[in-house]
Formats: sequence, C-alpha cells, structure tokens
Amino acid sequence: LYVTILGDRLVAYSADEWKRLEEQLNSMPRFNKKIRDFRRNFYSPAERCVLNKAGRILIPQFLRERAGLKRDVVLAGMGLDIEIWDAERFEAVFQAGQEDMDSVFEALDEMGL
Repeated sequence: LYVTILGDRLVAYSADEWKRLEEQLNSMPRFNKKIRDFRRNFYSPAERCVLNKAGRILIPQFLRERAGLKRDVVLAGMGLDIEIWDAERFEAVFQAGQEDMDSVFEALDEMGL
C-alpha cells in the first residue's frame, strides 16, 4: 500500500492504483503551478507501507501526526482508495456533510447517477 496525506486525512492506495495515479499525474502539464503544488504535496509525504503477517500496516509517526490521528481511527472505503481519519474529526466532517446531502443528491442526479 502507498499512504499519503490529503487535507486532514490519510489516503491509502493499492500499488496498482498508485501506479495509475502516477501515470495520470505525470501526463499533466509540468510547468502548471497548481499541478506542481499538488504533486509536491501528494508525493513528498507518501510512504510505501507493507502489511505485516497479521494483515496490519504500520503508518509512520510523521503521517499519523500530520493527519491528527489519535487513539481511535476510522477507515472509510472510497472505492479506489481508503481514507484513514481520526475518529473525532471524521464524525465532525461526516455530520457536516449530512446537512447538505440534498444538494449532493441533486448534483449526482444531474450527472446521471
């Protein structure tokens, strides 16, 4: 697995998905400032984490600190990746997102989903 930080959470990718993302990012304009900034923030903290015999991964301390992970965490399956949140922070973000679900459903409907 490859783990990096995006905003206030960690995101874990399979090796195949990481490679696909690398290919996409590498095909984007090299001299676009926003893309350069994103690449820097996406790649520089990224770590390859290996599963141990019990199927667990050890997330490096600096990533745990940057994501504000304390004792309890939430793993949120997102289809192509897994988000790793501090449990308290996840609950706050989740509750805030629930308040605007009608507009989310409308946007999904407009996209044909």
